[in-house]
Amino acid sequence: MYFEQFYLGCLAHASYMIASEGEAIVVDPQRDVEIYLKAAEANQVSIGHIFETHLHADFVSGHRELASRTARRSISEHKPVRPSARSGGRRLPIASGENANHRAGNSGTHP
Repeated sequence: MYFEQFYLGCLAHASYMIASEGEAIVVDPQRDVEIYLKAAEANQVSIGHIFETHLHADFVSGHRELASRTARRSISEHKPVRPSARSGGRRLPIASGENANHRAGNSGTHP
């Protein structure tokens, strides 16, 4: 398993790459997608999914460009979800296979 955080200080923006079994997901990519392509190559993984956790009003996301430059043009976008005790929350799968994980939806940077 591979995990890396990419932090863009001038925007206080964090994005992530998580990989297992040769396939990676990029979470909240910044506009400059070269860093993800280089990381994927260095770690010998292919980017299979791009996941936006919420709309980013303070910067331009690189999810469309990254999708156009990767072989599996899969974009996973979701609308903000506010989990509550009454609804039991909503969980979204972000990977499959042996290392499957789930993430609870949130309304943005403040759950």
